[in-house]
Amino acid sequence: MNKDKLPIWLTDWVFQNPKTKSTHKAIDIICKGWTSEDIINNDMLVKRAMKKLSVKRNKLILKPISVVLKSQHGYGPKYND
Repeated sequence: MNKDKLPIWLTDWVFQNPKTKSTHKAIDIICKGWTSEDIINNDMLVKRAMKKLSVKRNKLILKPISVVLKSQHGYGPKYND
């Protein structure tokens, strides 16, 4: 496999509010990365997943708890920083 290409995944995210322990789910987010740890530690991908939430985020701090890699959909170039 060419190291210049990253696998493209269809993912589900789970976010948690640390104060109230309530969880919120973002479903069917497309991300590129080798493992779920690489994806959950990438700030750009976390922000992209949080945009899909239907929660008012005024003064609300949500932390990503888990990422489920549902299915792979090919390979693509790395993200530009």
